Amino acid sequence: MESVSEVLATNWSGSQRTAEMVRCQIKDRFGSEAAAQYDPASNALTFREATKRGYKVKKGERSLKSIVFIEKNEPNGQLRKIPRTCHLFFLPYQCEKIN
Repeated sequence: MESVSEVLATNWSGSQRTAEMVRCQIKDRFGSEAAAQYDPASNALTFREATKRGYKVKKGERSLKSIVFIEKNEPNGQLRKIPRTCHLFFLPYQCEKIN
């Protein structure tokens, strides 16, 4: 059987800093073993990404918080980065495959 990381690839384009922030949240909620399994490029998805790939979030699960930066061109020509919160779910622990 294929593992989750072999089947899925996320659209993660974040930094190592945000990945470590999510890893700390996973460690706090699920323990060190779960944190060691975390791979931002394969097993942390937004709600929409998870449902598109045939997963559902388990009842009562709360999202992990991450930050993404949206680039916006200002009228004066400067590029501004605006921080936005991104809500993620950790597949092995927070989601299950829809039959």
